[in-house]
Amino acid sequence: MTTEKTSNTWKTMGILGVVFGGLGLILSLFGAIGMYLGILGLILGAIGVFLATKGGKMTLPIIAVVVSLLAAGNGYRMKVAYEEAFDKFGAEFKKGLEEGFKDLENDIENDLEDIEDNH
Repeated sequence: MTTEKTSNTWKTMGILGVVFGGLGLILSLFGAIGMYLGILGLILGAIGVFLATKGGKMTLPIIAVVVSLLAAGNGYRMKVAYEEAFDKFGAEFKKGLEEGFKDLENDIENDLEDIEDNH
């Protein structure tokens, strides 16, 4: 009965690893979410591989590990890309605000000078 339980456990870990890895692979387009799901799938898949060495087929847990590695890697890559894009956007936004406030300040000064000249 112990062998059967171990057999079911590696299958369960492999299935969960594939599910979390696949979900992570899909959600890796959104950055960190997919990366964290991929890491979870990788852990579950690695546990499945370990349990399968004690008497089970390693195909499903290995697939879980590979899919999860892809999810974690792609999620990390997208996370870095999003951070760079937001940093660049933030710098451009700040530069635009500073220029806008300088223009506004100059316009106010010119309007005040016009008001003083007319009175």
